[in-house]
Amino acid sequence: MKDRGPGFSMVFDDVARDFGLVGAAVFGCVWRHEHMSHGYCHASIDTMATLLGVNESTIRRQLLRLRAAKMIERTEDATPVEPPHYVTTYVPEIKRKA
Repeated sequence: MKDRGPGFSMVFDDVARDFGLVGAAVFGCVWRHEHMSHGYCHASIDTMATLLGVNESTIRRQLLRLRAAKMIERTEDATPVEPPHYVTTYVPEIKRKA
């Protein structure tokens, strides 16, 4: 098994209900990277696939589903040296204030 390094991605129950475990894992990966130092997810498709143990095509498909549902948005397109940037637009139940 390839070493994925330290860390974890959240799987939010409400996202899993609507998008299944894989969709929720991809959302959680975007959310995790967004809440790191840059304020947006700049992880490549390859990085997300490696972290989650799925194929790159699975990541692409889930990103498209999440974007179509307005759960995430792409804020910057990919360049030859930089992957696209994503931010979450949906606030998971755990982060909502009553």
